[in-house]
Amino acid sequence: MNKEDLIVKYFTGNYAYNLYLMGLIFGNPIYSEYILNKEYLNGAIVGTISSIFLATKEKMVDKTNNILLPFSLMEKNVNLIANKTSAGYEINGYVFKDGYELVTTVRNKLAHGEYLVDFAHNRVILKVEGNEVVIPISKLSAFVVASFSSTLQNYNVPSFSRNFVYSEKVSGKDKERYSLNEYKKMIASYYKYNITIKRKDGKPIEGLVFDMFNKIVSSFRESLNLKELLEFEKIVKKDYEITWNKISTKGENIDTVANFLYNSVTLNTPYFRVMQIVGHEVDRLFNKEKYNNYSIVNAGIHNLIMLDTIKNTNSVNYEQVAEEVVDKYEYLYISTETLAQSLISSFNALFAYGYDDVLHNKNEYQSLDLNGFDYSLIDTSAFNVEVEKSDDGYIADLNVKENAIKNNITKLNNALASCNNNLAKVTSLGKQVGIAKITSQINDINAKLSILNTDLTNIGSTINSVNSYVSTYSSLIKNEKIINGIRNSIAHGNYKVILKETLKDSLIEFTDFYEGEVTFKASISINDFVCFLHKSGMEIEKYLSKEEKLVLGN
Repeated sequence: MNKEDLIVKYFTGNYAYNLYLMGLIFGNPIYSEYILNKEYLNGAIVGTISSIFLATKEKMVDKTNNILLPFSLMEKNVNLIANKTSAGYEINGYVFKDGYELVTTVRNKLAHGEYLVDFAHNRVILKVEGNEVVIPISKLSAFVVASFSSTLQNYNVPSFSRNFVYSEKVSGKDKERYSLNEYKKMIASYYKYNITIKRKDGKPIEGLVFDMFNKIVSSFRESLNLKELLEFEKIVKKDYEITWNKISTKGENIDTVANFLYNSVTLNTPYFRVMQIVGHEVDRLFNKEKYNNYSIVNAGIHNLIMLDTIKNTNSVNYEQVAEEVVDKYEYLYISTETLAQSLISSFNALFAYGYDDVLHNKNEYQSLDLNGFDYSLIDTSAFNVEVEKSDDGYIADLNVKENAIKNNITKLNNALASCNNNLAKVTSLGKQVGIAKITSQINDINAKLSILNTDLTNIGSTINSVNSYVSTYSSLIKNEKIINGIRNSIAHGNYKVILKETLKDSLIEFTDFYEGEVTFKASISINDFVCFLHKSGMEIEKYLSKEEKLVLGN
């Protein structure tokens, strides 16, 4: 088993799920059956797991690989995939010294594509120090979901807020399609509650109080009975302040949301589901920061639930799948983020998974044949690239070295000139000791100059080869920089959906930062991203030249 043999199947599994979602959204389930293939289904699950983990790792692990979660919570999550022993945490015979090492290792392996997917046996195999660490896909899924849930909690803070939206209009008639004005009225019926708890002395909220607050808010969300908040306020008023406010959609720009709903909600959707969908989009309207931070990741959790349900029911029938999901989780909405997240998983499977090895050109910047994927074969024109400031460290390093050599040559030539002047003086005076000493210095300088001139010739030749490569493969380099910018944005969780009037026209925006500066920013419509992935997949399949075929959508 090797990555070259896995990439096409891995991507196809994720793309099969893309097609399934699009079939549900647009009412054209022509390719929906593909996701029932066991291996494709496993690929989609692993792809979703990887995307979630990558997007949440910045909240779990800092830049120096320190775990940000409380130790007890981190341990609870780790126990889902490992056995605790006296030596540490064991998986498949390999022992990690502690939970921190395990989490960091799993994070890094998923981020850098250092794993294999055993489609047939429902396993992921991590490559760790020459060992194969085998984790069942089901356990890895549970671990990632638990880790994501952990990152939603704010620990060691003096104040904490929760909010939710609700509608005062609960009844309505089922219709084939609702008018634009009806959607505006539905939106106008929604309100948002903000509820905040704040410790008076500025110390962190106590864990018990934190849990009580969350339970009360969850209960109040269902009952809307203010007595619950008032009773809780009485219990904790000595040390805490409880505040809440109710906000209407009045004053909000609802036209884009209304147009989006009018153009995107599937025909014959029952009224109660329509109101759920409206509620989701109103929540987005009120809570832009929340949706920018983790909405797509949350959509990944929904996708895992969908995929698990498809696997358990062995069905792609929407009503059957929806009934199962709603029965277990009370809610189902195939949102823009849901589709966007699945597309992110397809991108990761196609590009990020094999970026550092299978797709990488081993002859980069050399006067040799291309030995990697030719990125010029893919079409990146649909991406609106606003910022691209990637620095090529190799080229920059060559230029630094060349300048350093030139500076040293200049210094030595100046020293040589000075020695020759001194030699002339001592020669005229007939000072043999001085002549011998200075002659020795001149010989040393000339020897050093000879080495430096050789180095300068060599590095000049290398730079010429690099310049020739850059000129020859300018399109490849341009496209690869875009792919790498998207890859880095995803790896750091810096991407979001920008809602437009239709789902197809809505954008996915990718942003990457370095030391606080935006180094990459690009966006692409949902529809264009789907097309880009399909066409790129066909090109990578050709490159790999394997028997496994990308049959979907042909």
